[in-house]
Amino acid sequence: MIQLNSIGNREKQKDISARILSELQKYDFYFSTPILADAWEQTKKIAVKGKNIRSLLYLNLAQSDAKIELAVAIELYQLALLIHDDIMDDDNYRRGEKSVHAFLFSKMDEHDGVSMAICIGDILIFIANALISEHYSHAHVISRKLIETGIGQSIDVSLTHSLPSVDLMKKMYIYKTATYTFEIPLCLALGETENRTKISHNLGILYQITDDLLTIEHSLEETGKSQFNDVSHSKPTYIICRLYEVSSDSDKIELVSFYKKTGHTFEEIVAIQQLLIKHDVVLSVREDIAQLAAQTKKLIEQEESLIQKHLLNVLEFIEKRSN
Repeated sequence: MIQLNSIGNREKQKDISARILSELQKYDFYFSTPILADAWEQTKKIAVKGKNIRSLLYLNLAQSDAKIELAVAIELYQLALLIHDDIMDDDNYRRGEKSVHAFLFSKMDEHDGVSMAICIGDILIFIANALISEHYSHAHVISRKLIETGIGQSIDVSLTHSLPSVDLMKKMYIYKTATYTFEIPLCLALGETENRTKISHNLGILYQITDDLLTIEHSLEETGKSQFNDVSHSKPTYIICRLYEVSSDSDKIELVSFYKKTGHTFEEIVAIQQLLIKHDVVLSVREDIAQLAAQTKKLIEQEESLIQKHLLNVLEFIEKRSN
């Protein structure tokens, strides 16, 4: 079980979830048809099960200047992106619950279920935008960072059925994950500096790589997400790209053949697992994590002591996710 004690206590985490739920409940009356109401209830169920890492980071760094409305907005952006991401990844579970689009498949045809889930994700973004514009004077800065998040997600989709370089995967992780997971909370709490941007980028890369490890090594019950889902849909991850780097020519041919296909058998996925074991890739990736974490720690130590404390806690949390 991933522990959050180093980032924020459980009571603070629960309080954020309660405020998220309260914000979403303001819009209940719009969801007046049975299917809409059910979809919105499922959304709220997923919303309150988040770890609230981003909002906890913001609140810890902003201290007395923190605004709970901005913390809620951060988590609503996250939830919206996850709903859309689950559609693109064809992932049926999120935070241990049926993802919104998968939940709707039992109530309407798949096309309509996907369409409604997209609409709900959009609505969450609009709610978050309203909160940001009402409580933050530089809302355009956040919008620019979210544009980068969208670009990162687009790169992710474009790389399906390919085995890109590790450097390209890192660039995609910066756009897709670092911008909204770490840059936005730091920007809202402290403002931007070159050093904080570098820290955010490194934390985003580390977070995504450890997330990739979790989905390979742990079950749905442990992570709330389907195991090997990216691999089964021929989506490259940092781990698979590292595997390709160290593979023999014959194993590279096998990997390329696997990633060109759509739809894989259980035996084919097991074969990829065996290649990961054969080349000891997980150990190599953990070494990459340790090296980047050490670099990030040096950057964090250039910040003021209170900022250092909270960012080092986040770094420790991310490192422990991979164990």
